[in-house]
Amino acid sequence: MNLFNSNYFLKTFPFLSTFFCFLLMTLPIMPKGMGEITPMFGVIVLSFWIIFRQDLLPYYSVFILGLFHDAMIGTLFGIGSLALIVIKLVVVGMLDQDHRVSFLRAFFIIILCLFLWTVITAIPVLIEHTLSINFMPIVFQLLSSIIIAPIAIILMSFFLNKMDRSA
Repeated sequence: MNLFNSNYFLKTFPFLSTFFCFLLMTLPIMPKGMGEITPMFGVIVLSFWIIFRQDLLPYYSVFILGLFHDAMIGTLFGIGSLALIVIKLVVVGMLDQDHRVSFLRAFFIIILCLFLWTVITAIPVLIEHTLSINFMPIVFQLLSSIIIAPIAIILMSFFLNKMDRSA
């Protein structure tokens, strides 16, 4: 039995894959002292699903994913949800429902989403540590996420094609 033949699994796969990537984003997979530069896998995958199948990620599930991230990281509660809701609003506003999105356009939209996530989640840190913040980890995390984004788009496109064939 093919897992993608299950209608329930097809509807929950974007949420589950995004949840897994946010979990991967918060796990200590980087060497000691480099945890803050883990690529933003969750934001990339969430942006991909909003671009291509926004109907399967409603606002309440995006909000829940943001709260999960805040709880796992220990940041100001609600800032991740705010960032993800803003990302969903911006992406939905940018997309034209009649046309398919090309790989390049999806890549640039995901880069915009990464910038939005970085700016919104960094605001509380900037307010608290105005003069003593080191921007290098933030910049490196953003650049590593941009470099990984095409690989994630290709991988998620594979799953999207499987979903479209099974539907």
